[in-house]
Amino acid sequence: MNSQIAQSANQLFRSSYRNMSANCGNWRVQAVMARLAAFHAR
Repeated sequence: MNSQIAQSANQLFRSSYRNMSANCGNWRVQAVMARLAAFHAR
């Protein structure tokens, strides 16, 4: 995977995580986003 693509995907995940946790605060959504973030941080 291109590092630029990975970087923009990382930013997208971070911003969407912030939006979702601010909007609904759903623990399931937060758990899924945290798992995705951890997966992409590898």
